[in-house]
Amino acid sequence: MGDVTASSRREAGRVRDWLAGVVATINDTQADDIRSPLTVTLGDEFQGVVASAEAAMRIVFALDALCLEADPPIDLHYVILEGGIETPINPDIAHGMLGPGLTRARQLLTEKPTQKRRRTRCTIELGDVTLTAAAADILLALEGLRARWNDVERPYAAVLLEEPDDSVAADRLDRDRTSVYRRRRTLLVEEYRALQSALLTILDRGLASPSEEG
Repeated sequence: MGDVTASSRREAGRVRDWLAGVVATINDTQADDIRSPLTVTLGDEFQGVVASAEAAMRIVFALDALCLEADPPIDLHYVILEGGIETPINPDIAHGMLGPGLTRARQLLTEKPTQKRRRTRCTIELGDVTLTAAAADILLALEGLRARWNDVERPYAAVLLEEPDDSVAADRLDRDRTSVYRRRRTLLVEEYRALQSALLTILDRGLASPSEEG
């Protein structure tokens, strides 16, 4: 599940149209990972059912990339949760399904921050407590790096994350290769990509020990 950060301070029609567009993009590009398509449930919220925690994280990263390209800047808050769904999974629209997993995800999405618990951009809750803690730590590090990117730098970060070749990125950004290389280092883009890769790996492998892997 997810919603638009600070949507009440934005023009409702623009938020609705933007969210509908990015949800449609993800449903198209990530179709193999999706069991019930991302569906806008309210003007600024969406939900869906996907194949795995790793698939959910890939979708979050894809959505984040679209957020970086948005003008004016926009961000999403996410909940990734492993939990039960008691009704048949609807393959056409993420409506009409019930179960404790959906109830818990909704609770986490709408939970307000407190003095002891701040609201992070991506909340994750998996069946394995150790895996949840490891994923949450990496997400916190990613959030700290992303917070360094101001509104001017976000479009640069979007291109640099997508394109590892500085020459190609320079052409896309209409900048010289040296300035793009420096921007990549200043924004810690490769460090960000490395953390993304590490998180996807541990979610895919489930922190399995060598003996568990056989």
